[in-house]
Amino acid sequence: MKKTEEEKQTRARWITVFATFLAFMGIGIVDPILPVIAESIGASHWQVEMLFTAYIFTMAIMMIPSGMFTSRLGDKKMMVSGLAVVTVFLYYAAYQTAFRSFLFFEPDGALAIRCFSRRR
Repeated sequence: MKKTEEEKQTRARWITVFATFLAFMGIGIVDPILPVIAESIGASHWQVEMLFTAYIFTMAIMMIPSGMFTSRLGDKKMMVSGLAVVTVFLYYAAYQTAFRSFLFFEPDGALAIRCFSRRR
């Protein structure tokens, strides 16, 4: 039994809704622990909120360029290189004790995540 175009579009819409739900759920999980993170790195609550905002903003901005690179390099190469880069950046971010260090590593980790999570 072949699916009609309308059934395919309906399925795609539900997948998009579910993916959006998961993305916002992830944000909802991180947001309540931001005060704990702020305390552990010696930063103000505002600074950690701005760090989190920079992380989300970087992911949003990098959607288009990561798509262009994926089209040129291919999905597999982009995912492997993005995963390698995110591993390096987030590894170093985990060992930072000063807030200023996070200003470099965390948004760069978001950039790398955007690269390896690209889907068509």
